[in-house]
Amino acid sequence: MYQNPLPHTEPSAPQHLNLTITVLSSSSLTAEWVEPTDDGGDAAFTYNITLQGGPGATTKTVSSLNKTFTGLEAPNTYTVTVAAVNNCAGLSPHATSNISFQGNLHIQVYGVKYFAKLVSAVE
Repeated sequence: MYQNPLPHTEPSAPQHLNLTITVLSSSSLTAEWVEPTDDGGDAAFTYNITLQGGPGATTKTVSSLNKTFTGLEAPNTYTVTVAAVNNCAGLSPHATSNISFQGNLHIQVYGVKYFAKLVSAVE
């Protein structure tokens, strides 16, 4: 019986999880990350990404290195967790990041209405 000399393991955690909130016609949160440094012997993996906080709490599976969630409500603190999943050993440790969404700031300057966002990162 053949035995693989290099057993497969779970991948390492995704790296450099960055969160951005955009406030235009609707409020959205985009999470971007870098693939794990160790693929666990199987480079074909997907990512489980979970958004917690507010009405948009959900878990999705994606194959890309980013995911956008819409329908954010202020004021809320959102937590995003990302884990890589390979076909051999399963789920990696996860990367987690938080962001606080305070809402829209409407500014009236010389009769022109501007929109800005109030966002603060939470460590």
